[in-house]
Amino acid sequence: MNSKAEELEYSKFFIDRLNNRHNLDYVVYPNENERKLDKEIDVYAKSNNFPILNLQVRTRERIFKELFPRLQKESKTTRKNIVMAPVTDMNTENWIAEAIREKEKKYPSDVKRNLILLITGDVGPLFNENYAKKTFDEFKNSEFKGIYSIHLPSLDPKTSNYLHNGQIIAIKDIFDRHGEVF
Repeated sequence: MNSKAEELEYSKFFIDRLNNRHNLDYVVYPNENERKLDKEIDVYAKSNNFPILNLQVRTRERIFKELFPRLQKESKTTRKNIVMAPVTDMNTENWIAEAIREKEKKYPSDVKRNLILLITGDVGPLFNENYAKKTFDEFKNSEFKGIYSIHLPSLDPKTSNYLHNGQIIAIKDIFDRHGEVF
């Protein structure tokens, strides 16, 4: 899946859950002019009744490319980067926190105040609410409008049944429900 399709998939999952949880009516639209306008915004969520939400999706692949370039090497045949270490063994909490810190440094305050950061985490563990509150407490006062970790539903390849229905962790919630898991 290309990164734009992946960004849209995660954004749609997030907005669908947010809509259901808070009785909202947002619809997602990709930022078609990302290279020229609003470079930090991957996807817009628009509503007839509420302000636009600006979403930036940090996929696990993009996080690793930016934060861990030393783990990569260019393939001689395809000329694409390949991962040279078992990155799935990394501590999920640590790489989520590192991704947030990197974005905290990158953007000025005025950008962060209007940006919701979505961090994908399909490979890591699912969290319960008490653990999520304790683990990500340092980010509840971030300048970002919101920060969420997203796990899409997982299918069991043997049975085609869902192993879980997906999960969103409100690291910093736009409704001040920090640490909520939904």
